[in-house]
Amino acid sequence: MNGNKKVKKSGSDQRLELILIVGMIIVGIIIAYPLLVVLSTSFSSPAAVMAGKVWLFPEDFSLSGYKAVFRNTDIWTGYRNSLFYMVAGTMINIIMTLMAAYPLSRADMPGSGPIMMLFTFTRKCWRRHRSTAAAMPNIFSKWCCLCPAR
Repeated sequence: MNGNKKVKKSGSDQRLELILIVGMIIVGIIIAYPLLVVLSTSFSSPAAVMAGKVWLFPEDFSLSGYKAVFRNTDIWTGYRNSLFYMVAGTMINIIMTLMAAYPLSRADMPGSGPIMMLFTFTRKCWRRHRSTAAAMPNIFSKWCCLCPAR
């Protein structure tokens, strides 16, 4: 069998692909436009922004907004806190995962089946009890008795 053969798409497949491509381009524009406007206003002078001159490209290039933001000490406190939480949370997560991984990889460990089930299905059980997901059907509902709602 020759692996270089291409499967010819039917007319309906071609139309569907065209519709999907056009749809993705439209969604991309809808997402990119506000981001470009925010970026161009951030690099424009406050006077140009207040006058409504800024559209897609910066007018009267200025970094005064960035200078004002980074002059604020609360921004640096927020960055420091975010960095600390990221590093500490990642380290705790890695340590806990490593501590659980080896024993659970052993087939002869007593109780490894139920513990592995808790690791596997806990996320779905937690989502079941959140108010935003309360109406969603849960395919793991019989396992959620292991982590009851609080």
